[in-house]
Amino acid sequence: MRIILIIISYFIYPEILLGSNDRLQVFFECPDGCPKTEVMNEIKFVDFINSKDNADIHVKFDVINISQSMMKAEILFFGINNMNGTNDTLSFVHNQNNPEIELFNTGVKTIKVGLMKYMTNLVDFDKIDIIYLDSSKTDISIIDKVDKWNNWTFNTAFRGYFNGQKSYSINDLNLDISAERITEQNKIVLSGHLNNHASIYYDYDSDTTVDGTINEIDYKSQQSQNRFTIKYIRSIKEHIGVGIKIKYYSNTFNNIEMSLSTSPGIEYNYYPYSQATYNRLSILYNITPMYNKYLDTTIYFHKTETLFQHRIACQIHWMKSWGTISSNIFYRNYFHDFSKYEYGVNGNISLNLINNFSIELFGGGNINHAQIMLPNDGATSEEVLLRIQELKSNFEYFLGVSFSYTFGSSKIPYYNPRMDDWGW
Repeated sequence: MRIILIIISYFIYPEILLGSNDRLQVFFECPDGCPKTEVMNEIKFVDFINSKDNADIHVKFDVINISQSMMKAEILFFGINNMNGTNDTLSFVHNQNNPEIELFNTGVKTIKVGLMKYMTNLVDFDKIDIIYLDSSKTDISIIDKVDKWNNWTFNTAFRGYFNGQKSYSINDLNLDISAERITEQNKIVLSGHLNNHASIYYDYDSDTTVDGTINEIDYKSQQSQNRFTIKYIRSIKEHIGVGIKIKYYSNTFNNIEMSLSTSPGIEYNYYPYSQATYNRLSILYNITPMYNKYLDTTIYFHKTETLFQHRIACQIHWMKSWGTISSNIFYRNYFHDFSKYEYGVNGNISLNLINNFSIELFGGGNINHAQIMLPNDGATSEEVLLRIQELKSNFEYFLGVSFSYTFGSSKIPYYNPRMDDWGW
């Protein structure tokens, strides 16, 4: 297989170190958990600094899941100060089943390529060269490959988790399968998920008999969740999408032995979908008829029933150099009884403020008067404590906040991995 490498070679002369103002000052940002230091260490021809206010370029790396197995990496370049307004965007697609080193190498190379346009007016641009390594390729050629899979991709994944000690043991098994065909005009997604979770708590309780014998009692918990969905979405111009979802679902936590539903829907996006990475303001409406069969008789004395509900939701997403705002708002209710409704909101705000100060807020909550699937017999004390069965509650919420402030030298520390990751 032919390997084509683009190597950007940068040669540093001693006199260049005296003119640090001639080097590009870059502020680099990427999601939590990314190898930020390692990425910066691979790019030698710019100076990475800790202060966005003093930078020439703000590079922001983000990833978006576009399918069950594929992600799209977006690298945004924002011009700051003297380069204000010189923005750019580069992207590439990565298969999540491939090694992470491929994502790392492609990301680093793409950042290097994106920084080139900002280097052309600097003295250091004379120290950059592009080397093309493929001696066997001498002529320009256009390759038109026929995709024998016709844009279909398939993915299977099995995960097992086993944990235990003297007082308990936990086994958790998951199987995921998917097949999808995603193009600009159509999206077909078939996905399945099977989960089985078993927990044993030894000596959970004890019982003393008349003769003084102590009987130790173990508690066993078994949960399962199965889901299979088929989705088809059709693009209608640049702002509208229509589709339908067919779903099979079972979940012991929700008292669902079997649920079958079909859900046609329509979505309108104020911004063109081509800008969805940075700007999204969309409204989705769908109607869902469903048939439910319950494990236990519900609080409304149903073992089976057919229901109709509708749902409207609004999604907001803005990603700028100063931060990211994302939010989802929804409302749904059942047609047979409009008093059975639920509405809620969740969102995330991440702001990069002045002087290296940042703040992140995330949270959400919902008001739920649509818990029609609760079992009539309620839950045992063990089921309540271990949260293995849904409980009656007309509200739920979560909230988080974090602050970050960086001060000191504006230079990024040298990458020195000695004695890392030893747990001390």
